[in-house]
Amino acid sequence: LDGIRVVSSTSSSSKNFYGIDIGSGIASAGNFFFDSGSWVVLGTGVDIWGNSDSFHYMYMPTTGDITISMFVSSFTANHPWAKSGPMIRASLSPSSAHYSAFVLGNGSFTNQYRQCDGCTSVNDQTGVISLSSVWLRTKKTGNVLESFYKGISDAEWIPFGGTATIDYGESFYIGIAVTSHSSTTELASACGTSFETTSSVCSNAITESDCISSSLCQWGTITEKCYDSSKLPQEDASEIMPSIFSAGSTVETFNCADTDETEIYAIDGMTDSFTCIKSKNGDPGLIISPSHQTMSLVTKMRIYAGRLCPLCDPVRYKLYGRKSTFGNFVEISGNDLPWKSDKDVARNFFPVPIHSTFSSGDNALFFTEVSFENVEYYLDYKVEFSKTRAPQSSTITFAEIELPGLLMPASTGSSSNYSGELVLSTAPRCGATEVDARETCGNVCATNDDCVSGKFCYGVATNYCGSIPPRVYSNPIVSFVPRCGTDEISARTFCGEVCTFFCSTPGEICHGVLQNYCGSEYTEVS
Repeated sequence: LDGIRVVSSTSSSSKNFYGIDIGSGIASAGNFFFDSGSWVVLGTGVDIWGNSDSFHYMYMPTTGDITISMFVSSFTANHPWAKSGPMIRASLSPSSAHYSAFVLGNGSFTNQYRQCDGCTSVNDQTGVISLSSVWLRTKKTGNVLESFYKGISDAEWIPFGGTATIDYGESFYIGIAVTSHSSTTELASACGTSFETTSSVCSNAITESDCISSSLCQWGTITEKCYDSSKLPQEDASEIMPSIFSAGSTVETFNCADTDETEIYAIDGMTDSFTCIKSKNGDPGLIISPSHQTMSLVTKMRIYAGRLCPLCDPVRYKLYGRKSTFGNFVEISGNDLPWKSDKDVARNFFPVPIHSTFSSGDNALFFTEVSFENVEYYLDYKVEFSKTRAPQSSTITFAEIELPGLLMPASTGSSSNYSGELVLSTAPRCGATEVDARETCGNVCATNDDCVSGKFCYGVATNYCGSIPPRVYSNPIVSFVPRCGTDEISARTFCGEVCTFFCSTPGEICHGVLQNYCGSEYTEVS
């Protein structure tokens, strides 16, 4: 295509974005970076204006109704009419119709559009408010286009600019545009920490194939629903494991008089048998601490039959979880195992690898599986067996125990790499709870009247609010896991390495911490 140069391609959530230089007068090739919503777009170009444009575009193709919402944390450019922002564009031609909301090089913002190919551009209200950081939104409903903005402290989107009518046809492009408004080689640079889309295509998709055919949508393998890529639920964004008992996990038995050192066979991924000679102190079982030391969510359990002794199979269980190494175990589930009523119980006679998935056990082997309801994430697990197939059996034996599960996604926030002095704060803050007020660094308050609806004024534990940016969490989950840090406040504030006793970073020690949102995704607000 004349006047177009494709310069880069990357991906986020398996959905491809592309980088393109459009138009003449591109003095330096543009580029972009996009990962989990955070983005940087660099570009030169004479302008986005008149009958033809010259700029860099981070884009993807799409269809249907669409809303683009993005947070521009900074825009660096030398010309007051340099521009960056969300663009909905009919084609990749320099003269294409488009509808855009732009941050300008002078710190204000504007809505500009071209209603047909080669038509004259329209500037329909330059924002009189100068914001160093701003949320911008463009919305397409049918052929009607609208633009909105909001500041960091605004709760609602504020309409601005003009409503335009543009016929985009069946498919079009969305993304982020940057022009330096200059013929020099100096790049304009825009960056932000959020780029979200809401598409009618995703909400209307009813099959996995329909969903993945759209560049804006992502299929939830756990919930089995179609979502906008930026709104995938945490359970679908989590790492899926056939068993959360990873290699190197520690196994401790209780109420076993003798195991003949077979503990590791319970989670080694093979059909070697674990054996426990029952003691008289109570129901026997295992405490297992996964080596990955990441909180996990489990909703089912599998037990593979041993080599010998069908009468020694466990047939009743209780499963417990705890959220920290020093916490108490709480019951997750307890019931009879489905194979309790089986009369002809097959055995796994030979030691072979187990090939299971999250969804299914190894069907070449004999196992039982039980499902249960659970929405809590835990760090360690305890399994207790109260009955065997033969009640009088003095031995429990099985080849493997699996807990298929989801690992909690790692926090997307930064660690303690904050420049400047960290000052302790105990000022009361607004939040839904004390933890929420402290973890989000809510507004300082004196009474509940100082907080917005749904928030209350809480006295909070000592924190670094005021020294670090406020945090906006998409789906916060309370965590109790011990973490590494120079002190307890740093360990929970910067979500240090999960620990049991020791830390890998010199100078840090393992702390039991107050309730926090570590492990939950957040965006820092400048």
